[in-house]
Amino acid sequence: MSKIEIDYDGLEDHYLLRKKYDFDLDVVGLKNKDNKTTLTANEKGQGAFDDVQNTKEYLKKCLESEAKNIKIITQSFKDCDESAAKLFGRFK
Repeated sequence: MSKIEIDYDGLEDHYLLRKKYDFDLDVVGLKNKDNKTTLTANEKGQGAFDDVQNTKEYLKKCLESEAKNIKIITQSFKDCDESAAKLFGRFK
């Protein structure tokens, strides 16, 4: 039977690295917003900026959720693996 090896430290490192770069997805306000111009292009530009900010916020929430899921699954697998090792260790 082949042995499956999980790099738990590597998974934790990836989780911490993701948290380190969270600021890249922080929502920022539009600087120098032009409220005087009635140009359609200006309005569409501001709308596109808002869309990008909403997308960044959504992506950040998704990444946070997936990172938590991976961490939970990793811990569950580790616990199961340790239990199986104890159980099968008794039968050797």
